[in-house]
Amino acid sequence: MSLDLSIANALSGLKVVQRSIDTVSQNISNAQTPGYTRKTLAQSAVVIGQTGAGVQVGELQRVVDASLQADLRRRTGALSGQEVKESYLQRVEEMQGRPEDAQSLASTYGKFQDAFDKLSTSPESMSYQLEVVNQATSLTEQLHSMSSQMLTLRNQTQVEIGASVEAINGNLRRIADLNNQIIAVSQRGESTAHLEDQRDQSVLELSKYMDIQTVKSNDQRVIITTRSGLTLVDRSAQQLEFSQTTLDHNSYYSASPPGNIPGITLKGAPGRDITSALNGDGKLGALLELRDRTFPTLQGQLDEFAQKMAMRFEAAGMTLFTGTPGSYPAQPTKPGSPVPADIPGNYVGFAAQISVNLAVSNPDFVRYGDAGAPAAGAPAVTNQRILNVLNYAMGDTADVAGQPHAGFRNSALGPNPLANLTSDLPQVASLGSFVQTLVARQGQMRADVTADKTRTEELKNAVEMRSNDLSGVNLDTEMAQLTILQRSYSASAQVLRTAQQMMDTLFSAVR
Repeated sequence: MSLDLSIANALSGLKVVQRSIDTVSQNISNAQTPGYTRKTLAQSAVVIGQTGAGVQVGELQRVVDASLQADLRRRTGALSGQEVKESYLQRVEEMQGRPEDAQSLASTYGKFQDAFDKLSTSPESMSYQLEVVNQATSLTEQLHSMSSQMLTLRNQTQVEIGASVEAINGNLRRIADLNNQIIAVSQRGESTAHLEDQRDQSVLELSKYMDIQTVKSNDQRVIITTRSGLTLVDRSAQQLEFSQTTLDHNSYYSASPPGNIPGITLKGAPGRDITSALNGDGKLGALLELRDRTFPTLQGQLDEFAQKMAMRFEAAGMTLFTGTPGSYPAQPTKPGSPVPADIPGNYVGFAAQISVNLAVSNPDFVRYGDAGAPAAGAPAVTNQRILNVLNYAMGDTADVAGQPHAGFRNSALGPNPLANLTSDLPQVASLGSFVQTLVARQGQMRADVTADKTRTEELKNAVEMRSNDLSGVNLDTEMAQLTILQRSYSASAQVLRTAQQMMDTLFSAVR
């Protein structure tokens, strides 16, 4: 090997080592930077003829695994959605309590039934009559409060949907902007590694809100689509539009025919409703499910309890509970009835309006029922009306013949006639059994979501650990690499010093 070639090899080695030291130093300084991936320096041998002529460096390269990144995005979206559901259902559980808790709806109904039990022993007792009225009032007030809280939570999901749409739009714009920067930098022949890190971080942030897929094009663009195939980022970013509205118990979303909650559309195409394409994993999908299915179903269960309670008391001859006059169609066989007809979708929000019959201003109404007190000189009235309430309105059967009650509906709940919201409550006969299972199941929903979230979190952490092991910066490894590079630098420098000494010797010999 010629002396000139040795010097060229040593000089190229020094340049490569210097670039490599810069790369390692950069890794170390960014070890705690979110989204930063470990960088390596591409190197290749320079060969002239059959002789090595040093080494040349290429662009910075990221150490990443695309399949791990995709898996992490899926887990991140699933976890984000489950965290949202857990947060809302935790508030439902706190509102409901457990069936045995003193403040639960089941306990309030139990006190109401106990008041009737006591009244049956002394029907003429004014204090017992007043206790029945007071417990009935407490029961309706609790139904009002729970319905109001359900509606408040549902409206909070509506607010969060709006905030999520804004966050999604911001991430879509950032990804499109980084796409353009990466293309421009790549065309100049410069490294795009740091810009790609920023883009991946924005894509991961986007995955918290929605279930997405990514495809990388030949010009280094990342194309973003929903799982259903709707393109959100290509050469530019789509923007979502959402109109914030205040919901009531009769509000519902439907794409076709449209409901009274506006859908999410694409900017510039207001008639193109894409809400269904945004369902699935992620925060936005979870919020849509809570708004359109979970809370309407939970409210439907409360409405079912309220309507069946009012209807059964009326059938037992004591119309103790009524709705707001004119708000609900009455039963066809009882056109003047203040109790809404037992027709699907006919009594949406009834739990928020049910009230105690004004007839209880005379407390002996709960003794004599709809028939009223006997006329003067008529035979004395026993406590049979009260026993009818206990045995039939509150019991497992509708009458002395053992006819079954009209069952509690477990389908066609909620305000949307096309959604066919269903309840997973088991079929029971009595009001007491229904309210017990309702409270228990609504509390169990939170526990089920928490269990799902825990499993997803464990899977996400495992994927994240594998990704960090591959792409993250290990300070011990980088420091060891820095030591090796320093030795390589010293070796290349020693080659140059030796070559200099040889050159000096040659020049001295010539002189």
